[in-house]
Formats: sequence, structure tokens, C-alpha cells
Amino acid sequence: MTNYARIQAGLVVEIIDTDQPIDEMYHPDIAASILEVEDDVEVGWSYAEADGFKAPTGAAPTPTPEQIRAAMPALSPRQFWLAASRINITKADVLAQVDALTDKQAASDLRIEITETVSFQRSNPAIDQLATLLGIPPEQLDSLWTWAAGF
Repeated sequence: MTNYARIQAGLVVEIIDTDQPIDEMYHPDIAASILEVEDDVEVGWSYAEADGFKAPTGAAPTPTPEQIRAAMPALSPRQFWLAASRINITKADVLAQVDALTDKQAASDLRIEITETVSFQRSNPAIDQLATLLGIPPEQLDSLWTWAAGF
């Protein structure tokens, strides 16, 4: 297994341990933010091209996934749906899956969350519901989110 770190704003936000080539697992824009690392690198370490990876100094706690997600930028509906389109997910397909939920109130609420929003927040629980519905694991969604912010 090879260890990789996904870097966001100079900070290691995810460690990926895999035998698969990163460029086959992720879109090229996301793969560009992922570097091979030694086993000791952890989430919360800093990274600068000139200095490499550095462990946090002092007693600064490692950010939790929730803290990292809360700090992610909001996406406009345009960014959100363009990114979805680039990974072959259409708005129509998403809405069809939402409408097929057996809990009609949950389906109605989720439809409103994704069609009537001014911006998408990664920390919104509706985004996690949608990802689960689409079979996208949270860590992969985090990578997609960061990538989508560039549109």
C-alpha cells in the first residue's frame, strides 16, 4: 500500500492508503492536490513545496473532519452542478433519485435543499444525505468539493 496526502490550502486534510494509482481514482484536478507521503504524515500537518511536510508544533489539535468541512468554501449552484456534470451526474438524475425515496417528506425536504439554495455548504446535512444517495463516500465528496470550488 502507498500513502498519499490530499493538500488543501497548505494543510494535509486527508490521508489515502491505496494500491491503486491516484490518477485513476480521482479527476486530474483533484489528483493534482494529492502527493505520495511517508507513513508518519498525518492529517493536520502543513505542506509547502519549499519545506515539504511539517508536523504541527505546540498543542494545536488536529482538525476533525467536521471542522475541515465547515471551513470548506460555499459552492454556487453553478459550481455544484458543473462539478456533478463533470463526473457524469446530472441534476435530472439526482432529482429522480430523490423523488424515488420512500419517505416522501424526506424526499420533499431534500428536493427543496438542492433546488432552492443560494449556495451549497459542505457542512449541510442535506449534502451528506445526497452523497449517501449517490454512493459517494464523505472523503471522496470532500475532494470533489474542493475541486468544484475551482469552477
